[in-house]
Amino acid sequence: MRWTLALLVSSLLPIAARAEVGTVTELDGAATRTPKDGAPAALAVGSPIELEDTIAVAQGNVAITLTDSSVLALQQGSQLRIDEAEFEDLERKGVSLRLLAGAVWAKVAKVLVGSDARFEVTTDRAVAGARGTAFQVELTADADEPMQVAVEEGDVDVARLEPVEGAIAEPGKPLPPAKYRRLPPEHVHAGFAWAFRRSGAPQVRRHVWREAPLRAFVLQHRQRWKEVAARHLERRQQMLKVRQQRLNPAGVHPVPTGFPGGPHPGGFQNRPPPGGFPPPPPPPGAFPGRPPHPPKPPPGVKREMKRLEREQNEHRPEHHE
Repeated sequence: MRWTLALLVSSLLPIAARAEVGTVTELDGAATRTPKDGAPAALAVGSPIELEDTIAVAQGNVAITLTDSSVLALQQGSQLRIDEAEFEDLERKGVSLRLLAGAVWAKVAKVLVGSDARFEVTTDRAVAGARGTAFQVELTADADEPMQVAVEEGDVDVARLEPVEGAIAEPGKPLPPAKYRRLPPEHVHAGFAWAFRRSGAPQVRRHVWREAPLRAFVLQHRQRWKEVAARHLERRQQMLKVRQQRLNPAGVHPVPTGFPGGPHPGGFQNRPPPGGFPPPPPPPGAFPGRPPHPPKPPPGVKREMKRLEREQNEHRPEHHE
């Protein structure tokens, strides 16, 4: 019996490790994905992207939509590895991508208020972290050339990586990530492009969008990506309403026992005071013969609903560029 359970668990582990984290939505050319310890497989529109896959673009461009509706666009000659991608329902918990070569353009989906979800693009020179923005990271094969980070929307924090003291790479292999330490991040604002070298101060210039390598590909499909993001926001809004109903099915705030509208001398007790609890005061604006105001939603839910509605309006077709 124990051998049977061990075989069953061992057969399920590879399935859990290769969780689907996205889908190929656009492909203009030829690209492959290589699973960890696997063989390359050609990509097509609709192909799933799994954790620890390495995406390589041999010709043209490819776009990948992640579970949280974030979009990645890769140009010819680019290689990208999915190191980490954690989602809960439709919300992002953490995404970490490793750009090995080429350029990646990312439109990062916004997260819920109060969420600490992160989205990072890492190279051998720096780590670019973003939340709800659009930016591009470009890396050349020449180690002497800088890494380019261009921000189109929002802000991006870029922390350069510095080898720890005494770190030595094996012959023919790059230094592993554990041998680097992060320096304090630089804040790259929208409309600027920064060039980060291995040492020295970064170079700052205005971001010229018309010179971006992926500009034509992004502009061609961007409107459809906005429509997909709008539908995604609608699903998130519906799930938020369902979650609110489950947490508060009666639509009212729970009142602790012994606190009918306010504390009483008995404190937090499970028994009523002498003479019973006094009736709760009428809600503000209530008059005899007129129904009271509807109960307010729990704290934070109303603010989150308004923010999702604003994002949904921004993604409607009449608001496109």
